Amino acid sequence: SERSGGGARGGAKSKNDKVTEKLESLKEQIENRISIKDYSAIADFLTQMCALVAKVQGEIPKQYLSTLKGLEEFCEAEKDAAKKKDKVKAKMFNQLRQKVRKLAADHRDAIDTYESEKESESESSTTWDPDADSSEEEKKPKKKVQKVQKEKKEEEQKDQWDEEGVEKKLEQVKAERGRKSARKEVLIDRLKVILGHSHQWSHLTLCVLSTMLSCQLDKDATQQQQTHFPAATWKGCYDTLTRIFNLIQENPSLVAIDRDEANARVERGSKLDMEHSPGGAYEKDGSVFRVNLSVSVHEVVEILAVQYVKALQHTDPHTHEYISRLTDECYLVDLCERAYCHYKQNPQKRAIAASMGLRLLDHLTYRRTEDHVMMLQKQRQLTFDKSKRTKVDEPEETEAAVGELTEEEQKKKEELTDELAKELAARTLHGLDVRNKVNKYLCLGDDLSDVVKTLHKYVQKHAGDEKQKTKALLLFVYHLAVHDKYSKARDLLIMSRRHAEHEEHMRFVNSTDLMILYNRGIAQLGLAAFRAGEFFDTNTILNELCATNKTREVLAQDKTEVARLVPPHMHINTDTLEGAHLIAAMLHDVPIKAQYPHDQKRRPLSKALNRLLMNLAQQVFLGTPETNKELVYAAYKTLQEGDWKKTNDLVMSMPFWQYIQSAEKTKKQVQDQIKIVGLRTYLFTYSQYYATVQLGELADKYELDESKVHAAISKMILKGHMTAAWDQPQQCICVEHNGITKLQFLAQALCDKCTSLVEYNEQRQAEKDARQSTRDGHGYHQGYHNRRRGGMNRWDNRGANTHRIGIQKSREVERKKESNPFEQKSWKRGAK
Repeated sequence: SERSGGGARGGAKSKNDKVTEKLESLKEQIENRISIKDYSAIADFLTQMCALVAKVQGEIPKQYLSTLKGLEEFCEAEKDAAKKKDKVKAKMFNQLRQKVRKLAADHRDAIDTYESEKESESESSTTWDPDADSSEEEKKPKKKVQKVQKEKKEEEQKDQWDEEGVEKKLEQVKAERGRKSARKEVLIDRLKVILGHSHQWSHLTLCVLSTMLSCQLDKDATQQQQTHFPAATWKGCYDTLTRIFNLIQENPSLVAIDRDEANARVERGSKLDMEHSPGGAYEKDGSVFRVNLSVSVHEVVEILAVQYVKALQHTDPHTHEYISRLTDECYLVDLCERAYCHYKQNPQKRAIAASMGLRLLDHLTYRRTEDHVMMLQKQRQLTFDKSKRTKVDEPEETEAAVGELTEEEQKKKEELTDELAKELAARTLHGLDVRNKVNKYLCLGDDLSDVVKTLHKYVQKHAGDEKQKTKALLLFVYHLAVHDKYSKARDLLIMSRRHAEHEEHMRFVNSTDLMILYNRGIAQLGLAAFRAGEFFDTNTILNELCATNKTREVLAQDKTEVARLVPPHMHINTDTLEGAHLIAAMLHDVPIKAQYPHDQKRRPLSKALNRLLMNLAQQVFLGTPETNKELVYAAYKTLQEGDWKKTNDLVMSMPFWQYIQSAEKTKKQVQDQIKIVGLRTYLFTYSQYYATVQLGELADKYELDESKVHAAISKMILKGHMTAAWDQPQQCICVEHNGITKLQFLAQALCDKCTSLVEYNEQRQAEKDARQSTRDGHGYHQGYHNRRRGGMNRWDNRGANTHRIGIQKSREVERKKESNPFEQKSWKRGAK
């Protein structure tokens, strides 16, 4: 049919074909706009081309690469001419130039390969081949000749890859590294080639790896505007550093010297023998090679730790990218663990080992024990496979080669899996000692509390900086509070004298990080006290932290300050803090308010609760309570009436309970405390209407044991909160009504105000008399000088007479003062 014939002739175009056609049209339009120098249109068409290239799967289209190359040349040619144009066109040109430079830098490798292919095609097209029309049989000998020539070149190159050849090539790479034209990716590729031929000499391999690591840490033009290392760069640095650790571990004859230590030796004048010094200086002492690394291992670990935290700070926590970056924590903890064990073996580098142990504490203290066991097993699996795969004498596996394993590779993989299983079994059964025999660079065990305690002691003993010791202490307190060891955490913080002197100590250290750690430790300590049933301590600890509405800023959880932001997976739930604090404040303040009902000056101890009560009391209409604050306000009002059941229902319906550890246990403690507080409030409020109260009725009303009711009321009587006595035979309380009424309270307040007013008037009168006596004394002296000059008048005589009278009065008062002590006090008050 015509349709079938038409379909056969036309055919269906694929997506790539359609994209190619659009790219061709956009390329033509850009070339036309280049001729008329329409910069804005060129930028618009380039943006459309970038959007189309993003949809293409596979290689980058040649049209796109040729367009970028042409635009790059066009921008360079127009650079001087654009300066002479008006401001609008100059601004549009600068924007276009920056955009082209950025895109060209991202695709530099592809553009170079495209240019080389283009040049080779042009050369082949210009040279004339006399045997172009020959048959295929005549072409076969030429291919054989080409193979022979390639083999000869490979043999010549093999002769160059001896020890001296590796040294020379490494020196060339180091010399090119400082040039502006040197590109980071090209240098790393060349170092990888050198690394493949240097596995026979371990000291040279270590030099190449250290140079490669320093190149990977360099920032090129594309990374200047980035806030953190990309994931590929970070993992590349991890792989290289893991190779260095493996090489040092497998070769006891290698002694690695960090860059800072080598520089210190040079300053002291004890230089190493620099005769054989390619990538890093080394000298041979018998069978031992001492290699100067071009980097310091502990500095690299610190850099990677900081870059990891920055990556989490600048990543949306609700995306898959954040979750994928969280797996890098296993690699970071593995690096810190290896560095800690590496420096711990040298007694002269224990201060560096302490800093590495502090980095371990940063990533271990927020974990719980059950989470730590699972994460450690995952870490051992990932890092064990990674360390075996990144050995120097084995090539790296690529994603394409994973699915195609030979029999030998399959056997090796099974052996590695068996070795990993043995190591994990040894760790589980025998703990740290057996595992250290397997690998001396492993020190973490399943018992998280033991590991954190050991690291804290080591840092406190060997850290050379007071700031590091303080940080280790605060992290240890945080860990104890997370694991419900409230009494130990509280005693440690108090006995360390950091709690009472933290403000002066923080000024001495001048570190915002320590203040954030202190606030986070206090927050966890308050939650631990709440879970332990210490509600008075909870109110005291969290009062200052929750006093303002800046709790998130104080805990470094506010997104507006990204530089101080704690990674989101380590955040403390502020709703949980607020709910625990308000409940504890309510349980503390309601009985005090019931004991002194007429005293309006007695406000709640908690500033947050006081502000909540004042704000909600001013509202005309209150709906059904839903939030934490509304539920606490409703519970406060019902508890003032002694109705513990409604209070308990309101408190238990608060939404923050889902974030509390061992919530059922904590709920039971809160319920018991609500019953006791309700009992005390009921007695304070309604005891004036009873002569006796039966013990059994109170126990039934509040569903408490008679022993608990007896203990609570006895405590109130002993502290003087309630005037009553026990009638043991009748099992009841005999209440004495000695409390004052509201009229008596108001009369007493009026008397206090009148007394203060009288004292104020006496003080003002005394000040007035003192000023008058001073003024009279000045008049006497002025009259004396006038008389000496012969200017006697009645005003001078009055001043002199008044001063004499004042002196006589003061002498009389001094005489009375010795005989009457009460008049002495009144005289002093008048003198003021």
